[in-house]
Amino acid sequence: MPTLVSSQKYSAKGSGASGVPTVTFNVPTGHKNMMLMIWVFAERYHNPRNGNVIDINNSAYLTEIKANNILTTNYLFRGLTNRDTSSQIYQSALSQMSYLSEANGLTVGNNTITFPTIRTPQSVADEMEVIVTLYENVKGTSWIGGRADNPATTLSSTTLTKPAPIPPIGRVASDFLYAADGFVTQEIPLILSSGWNITQNEVISNLAGSSDGAFLATSGNEQDGISSILAHRYITDGTDPFITLSRASSTRVALFNTEVLYLIPFASPSIAGNIYQDTDGATNINGAGTNAGGTYVNVINSSNNLIYSATVSAAGAFTIPTGYVEEGNTYRLELSKNTGTIGATAPLKTLPSGWATVGENATGVSPYPNDGTHDGIINLTIGSTNITGLRYGINQVCSAGTTAPTIQNLTNICPATYVDLNTAHTGTIPAGSSLVWFNNNTHTGTALSGTQITQAGAGTYYAFYFDSINNCYSPASAVIATINPCFVCPPDPYAAQQTWWLADGFRTPIHPVIIDFKTGSPVVSTPSTGYGNGFSAYTVSNGLGYEGNTTVTHPITKEFLFATDGNTLFRASDGAAATGTNVGGGKSAGEAAAVIPDPNGILGQSFLILGNTSWNTPGGLNMSKYDLATNTLTNLTTLLPSGTIYEGLEVIPHTNGNDYWILVNTTDQKVKSYLYSKTSGFNSTAVSSTDVINLAGVNPSFIATCSFISWDPRNPGKLLISRHNKVGLASFNPSTGVLGTWDVKVSYSTGFPDDDSSLGYSVALSPNGRYIYYKVDYDKVMYYDLQTSTSSQLATINAPTGFKIGPDDKLYIVGYPSFDPGLYYYATPDNPSISTSTLPLLNTSGYTVPLQLPNNVYWGCLTCQSGTASPALANTNITSNPATVGDLIALLSSSNQPAGTVITIHSATPATDANKLANSTAIVAGTTYYASFYDGLALCYSPTTAVTVGSSYCYKPAVLDLGNIYNSKHGITSLGRAGTENENWPMVRQSAWSVLESKTKGLVVNRVRFNASNQPVADDGTTLVITNPVEGMIVYDKTNNCLKMYTSNNGGSTFQWHCMTTQACPN
Repeated sequence: MPTLVSSQKYSAKGSGASGVPTVTFNVPTGHKNMMLMIWVFAERYHNPRNGNVIDINNSAYLTEIKANNILTTNYLFRGLTNRDTSSQIYQSALSQMSYLSEANGLTVGNNTITFPTIRTPQSVADEMEVIVTLYENVKGTSWIGGRADNPATTLSSTTLTKPAPIPPIGRVASDFLYAADGFVTQEIPLILSSGWNITQNEVISNLAGSSDGAFLATSGNEQDGISSILAHRYITDGTDPFITLSRASSTRVALFNTEVLYLIPFASPSIAGNIYQDTDGATNINGAGTNAGGTYVNVINSSNNLIYSATVSAAGAFTIPTGYVEEGNTYRLELSKNTGTIGATAPLKTLPSGWATVGENATGVSPYPNDGTHDGIINLTIGSTNITGLRYGINQVCSAGTTAPTIQNLTNICPATYVDLNTAHTGTIPAGSSLVWFNNNTHTGTALSGTQITQAGAGTYYAFYFDSINNCYSPASAVIATINPCFVCPPDPYAAQQTWWLADGFRTPIHPVIIDFKTGSPVVSTPSTGYGNGFSAYTVSNGLGYEGNTTVTHPITKEFLFATDGNTLFRASDGAAATGTNVGGGKSAGEAAAVIPDPNGILGQSFLILGNTSWNTPGGLNMSKYDLATNTLTNLTTLLPSGTIYEGLEVIPHTNGNDYWILVNTTDQKVKSYLYSKTSGFNSTAVSSTDVINLAGVNPSFIATCSFISWDPRNPGKLLISRHNKVGLASFNPSTGVLGTWDVKVSYSTGFPDDDSSLGYSVALSPNGRYIYYKVDYDKVMYYDLQTSTSSQLATINAPTGFKIGPDDKLYIVGYPSFDPGLYYYATPDNPSISTSTLPLLNTSGYTVPLQLPNNVYWGCLTCQSGTASPALANTNITSNPATVGDLIALLSSSNQPAGTVITIHSATPATDANKLANSTAIVAGTTYYASFYDGLALCYSPTTAVTVGSSYCYKPAVLDLGNIYNSKHGITSLGRAGTENENWPMVRQSAWSVLESKTKGLVVNRVRFNASNQPVADDGTTLVITNPVEGMIVYDKTNNCLKMYTSNNGGSTFQWHCMTTQACPN
């Protein structure tokens, strides 16, 4: 409550500056809510009139009083002027109080009290008294009343009684501090009624000016000075404020008055609230009331002393009565099982065993949100009214703990189109709790269960540990489930591109570099012939590009099949350029070429070659068909017209395994996806698009450049796009072709658009999908971390251009180690480190490489072309004694052989690689072999057909004319048995024109070509060489590969050349 701290009095008399007292008052430290009161009492003599008014503004009181130059508040004043009507001589008197509180600027230390508007005293009869008092714990002050008896009063006492003021909440009447003053324009002590404590009193003696005694008789102009008194008191008996001011004289005086005011204490309201067992989490404070078996709410002041300890009832209620806390102060209200001694250091804050804090709320307003600290403490600044509705939430210690589950984000593993949320958890479930899942982070509603957890779709889920006994949860952890489209035949990132063909068409003559990754490490070769060696400057029909290209390898054997720059194409088996009309891809297009395995052709043999005709300025998209077996380009068509696309080009397999998506950067500043369907071919209406805006200010002559599109099946739902000075990702659905918004991750600007745009020429995404690699300025290789959203420098390379992750998972970058482009590499793109150093160069034997690295190629489904049917062979019983498996295969023909397959021979069924016989394997007569169709791309076999190779068959004897004997009169033998002494050979052989016998010798007869009319002709195919054939004449037919005889097979009716297919043999 308000208390007097200190007081001091000051006085002066006479004329001039010395008639105003000098006032300096010390305000000590260690007090709070102080109020400084300045009491001024004065008397002035006027002759002539108004010449000595106390204030320069001719006011009856001082209009300005300052403390350390801070203006005080004028509150109480009594100003009076008496005059003698005959002589016009005046006398004025003043009783005034002004105050200054801490809130209005009162400062500790010495305070100089000044009176800026006081008029310098003019008469030796003038007097002035100042009393300064300092109080603490004062909220404010209010005047209760006063008595002033004038003019020229002769009273010896004056009395004032007023009703007591109403105290603030938590205060009583005795907490008011009353202050009273008394003043008389007479040199005489003043007396106050009992109960008042004298603060200061002062009597000033001044007999100057006594010659004006005539004035005294009529208006009380006594020349004996002034007197003042200041007192204070508390009224503890419940009576109303009462004061009597007395003097021991009834002499006429000009002014005799008293004033009473009171200093208002700060309110001391009560505080009430409740403790709840809060089981539904910390969001809002609610539940059933509890005291947890014994708790207190301890009120603690700023000095960490206990002010009050409120016992919490069993129902959870607590009350801090009035009189303990004070308005304007801030207290710490702690919920604890411990109490303490009032005034002593606050006790330790802790809850009963088995209980924990959930949260607090001090608003008292529904829904009672948690204050966010969860510490069992409410910090409360006290106002002037009672406080209710405080809430503490506690709960029995939750086995779920206070730590959120340790989790990881999930992505489906195809063929599954869902994820099991439980596999996201990588931590340890606390004892007594379980792992539960919700669709929200407040665990409201019903927890997920069953397949909602084990077969969850794409979205964000929230994991909690749950204590079912105490019905409580841990904090939540968010899990993002990503569901990527599943491919019927998931494409391998490198199966179609195990070899790179790097031909720098800018150099003449051209000498390509070939890099083979089949062994896991790059093997560089520089063939001296083929593959574009020696090609000269580029034309549409000849020459090579010096930027974009692509290569295709066998998806299983990794055999290099062919390479193309989008215009010219080279078969890898012999390095020969394809014949036919070139595709037309631009030689200076960053992504000039792309390849699709023709879904309607022979897999591994038929391909669709895409050529981007952009060449600095917008172009179109061409397509040709390519046959690997014949090395020919045919069916050149225009898919997108010239002037519609920039240099970005990518081909992505459809999830159905048959169709493909073709993506291009179009001149209307979009990336669009087009469908190439096995059923209907290319659809020129885009399926989807996303905005990819050009950089303003780029030179129109090069507007098509620096556009790049790349897709990686390891991150099938994302498409990497760079354009001019920006690079980012767009979502992509390989099932529908739908593109999402291009989310720009890096945007680079130096104010020079043509320079800045080079960033978009080529970029790469790390195998783990976390880092984007790109270039800025002239020599900086950078990487952007998609997890931390930060860019860092990886290396310094002179003029980097093409970027690509190789089949060995290294990052390859085309740069300029000197004046010609070379190939740098970085070994760990999944784990980059910051550096400004250069990178190692791949040794290309001194040959240059193009500015860009090969565009991506992906195989669709490699369905087995061998089919499910066995070979339908024309003859399954072979009697012609083939020497080798290769000879046997040459004798076989099938009516149902699928395209793209060959016939293979096996020693057993079913056909496998293990029982497949090499073509050089010798045939064993009398053995059964098994024929199958073999697909060399998918490496698979059809069911088999049995083939029997019998022993040598012959007819014995030869066909005879029954009843007639026709001795053979001519024979050639190597057996040494001719003549009558040696079996009568050859006569013993019947019905033959000539007999030939040998076991180790061969007979060579004339070899003659036959035409379609079965006539022997010269090599020109028309001139007859046997114009008069004779029955029995024999030649070898080179055309039909058989021994022919001119004879009749119809009893002599007709004669012609016949192949001899039936043999005879002796014993």
